[in-house]
Amino acid sequence: MESKLSADELCEAFRAFIKNRGGRFTPERKAIVEGILQVGKHFVIEDLIAVLEKQRFRVSMATIYNTINELLAASFLVKYNIQDKSFYELGYMQPKHSHQICTMCGRISEFQNPDLDEAVRGQKYKRFTLADYSLMVYGICSVCKGQLKRANRKNKI
Repeated sequence: MESKLSADELCEAFRAFIKNRGGRFTPERKAIVEGILQVGKHFVIEDLIAVLEKQRFRVSMATIYNTINELLAASFLVKYNIQDKSFYELGYMQPKHSHQICTMCGRISEFQNPDLDEAVRGQKYKRFTLADYSLMVYGICSVCKGQLKRANRKNKI
């Protein structure tokens, strides 16, 4: 589920959102948006900070968190709380997908299922209007499963 969204497109859309709310699109906010595109999928705040530090762009923690909150309010970012951590992912102009989370290593991967999407959107909800949905499937990834098998074989010997 790779994004074909450019930094310019995302910055311009966010600039319009910020301006509409009476705010300013500052160089710091631009650096944060560009950093999000560089950091990749399913990032934690520390990953974003590392990208900004690597670029030698100094941004206060307050500005980072305020910008993240603005991006969440604009639905440009999506926040997931997984295993006591907050992960973020670009949500703007992205195809609908669900997540597989390994309960051992915490690895997050994505999958698409048009039938699932159709079922959720086609569901009749009683006194409720669907805005969006998110599916998290928890289990053990193939790497961790292989490690468990090897450890079990080793313990039996």
